[in-house]
Amino acid sequence: MRILVTGAFGYLGLALVRRLAAAHEIVALGHPPRAEGARAAVPANVALAWGDVLDAARLVTGSGPLDAVVHLAGGGGPAKCAADPTAAVRVNVLGAERVFSAARAAGARRFLYGTHRRPTAPYCETDATAADEIYGAVKEAADALWTAQGGVALRLANLYGAGAGVDLGIQGAVERFARAAAVGGELTIFGTGAQKIDYLHIDDACDAFARALAADEPPPAVNIGSGGAVSIGELASACLSAANQLGQKPRIVLQDAPEGKSWPDRSLAIGLAVNRLGWRPRVGLQQGIDELVAMMARARKEEVA
Repeated sequence: MRILVTGAFGYLGLALVRRLAAAHEIVALGHPPRAEGARAAVPANVALAWGDVLDAARLVTGSGPLDAVVHLAGGGGPAKCAADPTAAVRVNVLGAERVFSAARAAGARRFLYGTHRRPTAPYCETDATAADEIYGAVKEAADALWTAQGGVALRLANLYGAGAGVDLGIQGAVERFARAAAVGGELTIFGTGAQKIDYLHIDDACDAFARALAADEPPPAVNIGSGGAVSIGELASACLSAANQLGQKPRIVLQDAPEGKSWPDRSLAIGLAVNRLGWRPRVGLQQGIDELVAMMARARKEEVA
């Protein structure tokens, strides 16, 4: 199968390209990676298409015929979307439409879109959406646009894990905790640490995309999560355990939550993915955290060397 992957040099994109390249012909579309080592992590047999999703028609046309597309580009995170809502709509919504149209013109018959769902737990595919920020709203719009044309939306929980083995500088709670743990630093928790989030290992996410590509009739929208949720406190404790195995002694520091800030518990119901895709998460939290902290430790040693 010849597959176009957009956002191919981001966190999920790079891991997925490496996974799919073992069995498929991959065209990787995206901006040149900023993180040192990310480009070297791309398999040699992957065709590269440098550019923006808004120019997808030209880039895809020049890449030859396609069987499928996995659209992961866009995003930018909540803060970036809030700072420039117009750009957020152009990249996430208009960009999704241009990629879909270009891939369809190139012969693609399977269209997968990776998006995030963040309403309160537990969220099912049939529940009404409840975007609480611009980032969620543009992702919701792109999701609807994609599925209305026959595409499939994989609605992902919060991703974590060593991925392609490269620290891309992501600043989520897991990554910040893992970096601090790797050097014996402080893991700062705001509030009680009791808030729970659905964390999905990136290897399990890649497996879900591979199964959706191979499925005869995947559902138009399907949740991909861990099947549960862990508290921020539990997450920090897992990072401490991983660091202790490396001889490091980090510590947890508690700080008051910012005034007016609340963190509702978030998780995804995954029964549809289990029943229709034959998929289920396999990487346990501690295993995934152990691998991530070890990767962060290696990265810090390489920086010093």
